[in-house]
Amino acid sequence: MLWRLFTSRQGYQFSLWLLTLIALSVMLSFVSQRVSPVNLSDYYHFQCDMRNTQSDNPRFRFLAVSSFNVDRIAQRLCQSPAMAKYYSGVTISWKPRWLLSPTEVLSENYDLIWSRENALRGLVPGYNHYYQLLMAFDNYKVYWFSKGPTPLLEQRYFDNKRVGILTDRLSQTHHLLPLMSLKDANIHLADHQLIAFDDARNLYQAFAKGEVDLITGGDWLQREVDAPISGLLISDKVNAASLFIRKNHPQEIDCALLDVLGMYQETLLNTHIQSANNSHCNAS
Repeated sequence: MLWRLFTSRQGYQFSLWLLTLIALSVMLSFVSQRVSPVNLSDYYHFQCDMRNTQSDNPRFRFLAVSSFNVDRIAQRLCQSPAMAKYYSGVTISWKPRWLLSPTEVLSENYDLIWSRENALRGLVPGYNHYYQLLMAFDNYKVYWFSKGPTPLLEQRYFDNKRVGILTDRLSQTHHLLPLMSLKDANIHLADHQLIAFDDARNLYQAFAKGEVDLITGGDWLQREVDAPISGLLISDKVNAASLFIRKNHPQEIDCALLDVLGMYQETLLNTHIQSANNSHCNAS
């Protein structure tokens, strides 16, 4: 009988041998297939190439704090004749500011850095040997924003509210100010009520989709969210960040940079630009 064969000792050994042979065959079939490595895209940078420029020219590297408008800014810089004389392309990257290392400043890894003077000075006390101010922004306003009625700085109002912040611990607008505002009002949130995002754009999208109930931001948020929102002012004198450029750079590109980077003033900060020693560019 066939069933006796599989229940006998010899049958058991034959079955074990057969299963081993099948497993080896399957493994060999996988080994014989050549799988191409998966190239993961870098979601933390955007780049473009210049036209009619020398390929051995370096790339212009800009460290921003957000992905906001980086595609438009990079494309406009890549279309600039002044930039094309010295660079083969533009790369704009963004990451939490606390990830910028002293070595990157000392090595001048970036041609342009979005930061605050106190942050750079704390990182490298002699940073001004390597970088100088290109443009600064005046103070701006920051609010608590809700898609419902005007927020209230009361414990009962914040109960069960989901609050979006950034992981960037140096972000005044999206990390420090909201936490300070809650602390000053003696409002306590459970851990699950604070939802952290790596990038401001993701924070804004989560707010627009209703994945978080409250976030902080400036006047620009009205344009980012396609829905009625209401705000409660936190501060009207928040010090905006500045743009610092490598001291060893072609002066001819200053006007092009000021013109293109003024986009931050127009669409993001809604404040006044102060340029450093570039009055000949007629920046306002």
